[in-house]
Amino acid sequence: MLRGGKGFWLKKALLAWAILLSLAPFALSQSSRFLQSWPSDRSPLEPDERIRWGSLDNGFRYAILPTDIEADAVSMRFVVNVGSLREDDQERGYAHLIEHIAFEGAGAMNAEDIGSLFQELGLSLGSDVNRFTTHHYTSYRLELKNGASVSLERALDLYRGFADGIRFDPSSIEKQRAIVLAEKLRYDQPLAQFSEFAFGQTLKGTQYGERPIVGSEDSLEEATRERLVRFYEKWYRPELMTLFVVGDVDPDALERQIGQHFRSLRSRGRAIPPQVGRPEENQNPRVALKPISGLSRTLIDLSRSWQEGRSRDTERVRESDYLRRFAT
Repeated sequence: MLRGGKGFWLKKALLAWAILLSLAPFALSQSSRFLQSWPSDRSPLEPDERIRWGSLDNGFRYAILPTDIEADAVSMRFVVNVGSLREDDQERGYAHLIEHIAFEGAGAMNAEDIGSLFQELGLSLGSDVNRFTTHHYTSYRLELKNGASVSLERALDLYRGFADGIRFDPSSIEKQRAIVLAEKLRYDQPLAQFSEFAFGQTLKGTQYGERPIVGSEDSLEEATRERLVRFYEKWYRPELMTLFVVGDVDPDALERQIGQHFRSLRSRGRAIPPQVGRPEENQNPRVALKPISGLSRTLIDLSRSWQEGRSRDTERVRESDYLRRFAT
């Protein structure tokens, strides 16, 4: 079973590392040429020689790591570099809402077809199929128990539908809007309010506190089909897309399949990175108070932020980064 065992978690770790490598350059440059390269292209450190790094002429990128950790199992991530930091004041929550709407119909498949596909491939929602949105990107996950060529073909069909064929049926928009607004109610609970307030204060001066992933109630309620499609067509573009595949695959055959599915995606020109801003610097510790109705105790959050520099990529820099991430 793909959901358990040593092999499963090792694949997860390898895939998480691949995603980390892929997303770093997007925040650093506005050059479309830069977006088509990989961090390893500019590093003196040698990448894992087993990974097949590639890109298509339209900017779509992919990384393939063949492994024999578990026979036939394949882990896939379709990552679009659009998150809440891409949104303007009237679009807060759009990236997350579109991630929900994608499963309602994309490409040649409607919601029932997508559900049937998951059943056909033996996939369970939540454990084998999932998606999520962050400040920086949206990720669509598939854990294939049988990575035969036909299964990969069907998975790539679905991902291609997400790339430029989300349907945005009015009934689907209303259904998923209600679900996202219900999710937002959970974020409005006292403890969640405190966490959001502390997060915004820690990164004061940046857009992180101003762009919660779940969005704003007003923006979500006023999201029309036209506005959602405009946001989707603006940011779901091949030069902001990366496909990661880890598992029991033939990289040559898979590379051909990727080209067949995504080469015809229309390139939309240079991608502009989001304007994140810089955290405010203080000579003394910043103190902020927030009364929260319904909270029966006092909560204290002590945080420290720092601006990461882009020093030369060395083993020592990597070690320092990992230790700091582990500590936080």
